[in-house]
Amino acid sequence: MINKDFYPTPSSLVSKMTNDISGIKTILEPSAGKGDLIKYINNGAYRRVDIDVIEIEEDLRTILNEKGFNVVHDDFLTFQSEKQYGLILANFPFSDGEEHMMKAISIQEKYGGRITALVNAETIRNDYSQSRKLLKRKLDEYDADIEYLENQFTNAERQTNVEVALIKMTIPEVKTKSIFIEHLKDSEVNLYNDYEEKQLVSSNPIDGLISRYNFESKIGINLIKEYRKIKPLISNNLKGGYPIIELSVKNGSSGEDIVDYLEGLRRKYWSLFLSSDEIRGKYTSNVVNALSKKIDELSKKDFTKFNLLSLQEELNKTVATDIDDTIIALFDRLSHQHSYSSSDYEKNVHMFNGWKTNKSWRINKKVIVPINGYKTYSWDNTKELDYHYVTNQLNDIIKALKYLDGNSDKYDCSDMIGIIKDDVSKHKNIELPYITITFYKKGTCHIIFRDKKLLDRFNIFGSQKKGWLPPTYGKKEYRDMSEEDKNIVDEFQGEDEYNNILLEKDYYLANNPQLFLN
Repeated sequence: MINKDFYPTPSSLVSKMTNDISGIKTILEPSAGKGDLIKYINNGAYRRVDIDVIEIEEDLRTILNEKGFNVVHDDFLTFQSEKQYGLILANFPFSDGEEHMMKAISIQEKYGGRITALVNAETIRNDYSQSRKLLKRKLDEYDADIEYLENQFTNAERQTNVEVALIKMTIPEVKTKSIFIEHLKDSEVNLYNDYEEKQLVSSNPIDGLISRYNFESKIGINLIKEYRKIKPLISNNLKGGYPIIELSVKNGSSGEDIVDYLEGLRRKYWSLFLSSDEIRGKYTSNVVNALSKKIDELSKKDFTKFNLLSLQEELNKTVATDIDDTIIALFDRLSHQHSYSSSDYEKNVHMFNGWKTNKSWRINKKVIVPINGYKTYSWDNTKELDYHYVTNQLNDIIKALKYLDGNSDKYDCSDMIGIIKDDVSKHKNIELPYITITFYKKGTCHIIFRDKKLLDRFNIFGSQKKGWLPPTYGKKEYRDMSEEDKNIVDEFQGEDEYNNILLEKDYYLANNPQLFLN
């Protein structure tokens, strides 16, 4: 005999209850009746959803089984399962809806998930009992959306004038503590506290990375050891065999799980180190790119303070040569590489007859280079600027100028992308360390050097390295130079500027400042 609380869900309500379940992978229908709600889902766009149903009436369970629905229990109020459901979808009995709602909430509180349910409106409005008061508190706690609906069942398969409430609520995913982390907290308090502390110390990011590496290695090793212990208990048959749950370690090469895990972990943290501001903010792209190609070699070394410092010492030995090469490449790029290719670039340089050559130049205060930041010609969407490409192009310019300036702390350029995004969105000139830039849609970038002294230092450095200035430059007073040398100086900068250079030789003519070796 059919239960007195059996009121099949009208099609108009079915649609209303299921109009927002896209993305749900698992559903429990705890008062399935003869399957009207589930039938709608199976016939619609959600037919591949994993659906379990519960029904207390034996006759209705028979109907559900005949229709091929997965019946998992009879009485929802006694249902127990560790399965996680993305949604509990129900038309609950009108007589005791509060008990069924509380049961649904208790299930979803295990892991988190959604509930969409119809109940008698009196269940919510008339909280005369302790169970209804508790339900009301839970609905408030999870900010449930409640819609009261009249006359929904007056023309239904089984008719009633009962006003219903459609409840939709989401219970957040439960964040559980890891037994491995809790174990480490108890057994290695200093390691854990050091890990936690370093997360908050932004002034020492490398120490923070080392602490994270040490703690993560302990977690992984403990996990692997625990898996080894339980593996015989979770085999696919009573006599052993392959386990139902498998723990695999990626990025390893030895075939030994702990060895492979640590190799992959080292690779992860060396990669994080190479992408950190400590490296990218200090060294040129040539150095960083060369290091990235050696990641296999680095991943064989433990991620320790000693190995990090050893790597930095090795890098510092190559910095002077590398930065010289970077400055000369930049000097070439901002001058002759573009000065003849288009009328846009003709004013990048001032030509002069150099020592033993007539192909000499110095860079002007304003230069135009082909740094095409934009992917389209629309101002409407500032996201069209390729920020990473732009910053990669500009970073070496700023690093070279910082090196020549001899002051690594003068400017902070850690948020160049943020600066560019903000100013481009306002269609402004963008002020970066030492330079002001402006992007144009035709694919050029205008660069203005704000520091004349530094630009002079740059031009002297480049011209000397190129051999365009006479050997006596900076070593003799102007009046003591040969006529040939004087003519070069006159074309390069003039007597007055040359005399000013001699007054500040330590700045203009210094040998490779040790900026990056500190």
